[in-house]
Amino acid sequence: MKRFLRAAGSLRLFFPLLFLISAALAWETAFNRGEPVYGRWWFMALGAALLLNTAACQALRFASCPRRSLLLHAGVLLVIGGGFASGAWKFSAQLQLTAGYETSEARTETAVYRLPFSVKLISFRALYDGEPEYSLAAGGTALPLLPGGSFQLPDGTGVRVLRLFRDLGIGPDGKREEKSAYYFNPAAELEVSSGTRKEKVLLFSGLASPHGGGRAGLTLLVKGARPAGYESEVELKAEGEELRTVIGVNSPASFYGYKLYQHGYDPADPAASTLLVKRDPGVWPVYAGFALIAAGLILWIL
Repeated sequence: MKRFLRAAGSLRLFFPLLFLISAALAWETAFNRGEPVYGRWWFMALGAALLLNTAACQALRFASCPRRSLLLHAGVLLVIGGGFASGAWKFSAQLQLTAGYETSEARTETAVYRLPFSVKLISFRALYDGEPEYSLAAGGTALPLLPGGSFQLPDGTGVRVLRLFRDLGIGPDGKREEKSAYYFNPAAELEVSSGTRKEKVLLFSGLASPHGGGRAGLTLLVKGARPAGYESEVELKAEGEELRTVIGVNSPASFYGYKLYQHGYDPADPAASTLLVKRDPGVWPVYAGFALIAAGLILWIL
């Protein structure tokens, strides 16, 4: 047994393994544009060999090794093992959802996966820090816009606010309407009058619109229209388990060994949401390994 441990734990094996793994990681970072090396059999074999080498080396010195050193080496083993477990079994894919529909299909750029549970989107919400403010910039000044309000610009031009839109859309009959309750496409419909001449002007947020006679243009400004966050209310179902929860940008949900994160949305479809589904079985061994390394270092210092 000792002969096997000496052979398996030899430094003559450790340094070539470390070199090969480092070279593979350098190639992955600098040159690889295809399938990552982390889950390939030969890379996993190198990781298993390095793990065995480190464990055998430690086993030979177990009886005489100080406890602080044992903690350090055990931590290193967990970090190495957890890192390679993540490379082999880590999962990450996007889940495209539409309100009222249930799905278990998650997608990457190259594949479709069926999850062991289903997800139904109840509702999607964009969150704002207060109510956004509309104003009209003209001639170096910015004047607030209120529904039904009217005022004069510095050059004497009259402005009347006909309608303010949060998310302007054009219906099948050409009618202007709100597509959603979110500020995805803010706009303002104004009546601009100069003398006896009146015209309707449609302004979109941040885009200047010519204002006749070579005079200064009009620009719609909407302050606070950028969402502060997003959240999806979902219903998760698996065999014998059911969970209804709200998933936010910084508040993921855990279910059936997976974590679900709010990932994106579709401005063209306010009833749609995109979640990121992840599973990483190696993360906790890595955390535990770092904790053991920290404990060993503390004992070393003391």
